[in-house]
Amino acid sequence: MSYMRIFLNDVLMNQVELTKDRLIIGRSHDCDIVLDNAGVSSHHAMIEKDGGLFILIDSDSSNGVFVNGNKIDKQTLQYRDEIQIYNYVLRFMPTSGLQGDLDPDVAQDEEQSQAGTMEVNMSDVQDLLKLREKKKTAYIELLGNIDNQSRFFFEDQNLKIGKSKECDIRTSGFLFFGVAAEIQRKPDGYYIVPQQRGRVMRNGKPLAKTDKLMDGDSLHVRNLSMQFFHRMVNQ
Repeated sequence: MSYMRIFLNDVLMNQVELTKDRLIIGRSHDCDIVLDNAGVSSHHAMIEKDGGLFILIDSDSSNGVFVNGNKIDKQTLQYRDEIQIYNYVLRFMPTSGLQGDLDPDVAQDEEQSQAGTMEVNMSDVQDLLKLREKKKTAYIELLGNIDNQSRFFFEDQNLKIGKSKECDIRTSGFLFFGVAAEIQRKPDGYYIVPQQRGRVMRNGKPLAKTDKLMDGDSLHVRNLSMQFFHRMVNQ
């Protein structure tokens, strides 16, 4: 059997057994191998089976197909060839692999999957390597906080909000002294966990239970207004 292992940031995200005579690779959800990123064309490439051979063909994609660092139009694959399509790496292997630990910061563009393809300039191997290392950054930005620190990055797994000394973002007030809310980093994303008497609101609605955060969500915790971001940024 032959398999295509699909990696992001060296994490095995998925693997597909190559049983069909033709497999389509691309951003569109009707593809056999879906690479959900705006830098991937809707139908980016295909793999055709010819006897015992597997032939990779670029389907006139916007950002190209690279095998072992070289741009190709059509190439017969050898086991352990490394294919790069935007920031995804696909490895052609004779066996399946073990699923890796997910990372919520790998640069997938879930909200842009059906939009037009984002073209990038990939002129040399260094450009390819930079794409492979793309990661999102998660942070909280306090609104209306001019004098003090306004941006808090997730350097550790979790970030606590409240008046307690253990909190990363401190609230004010006299009647509450504990942790009002905690934002937790999990394999599939970032979650806000409201605590008792935390008075937490997400996008203008009261929040009483754990909820997954999305890029751009507005939060209000006790007397603080803030916004959650999860995107490519320069710190």
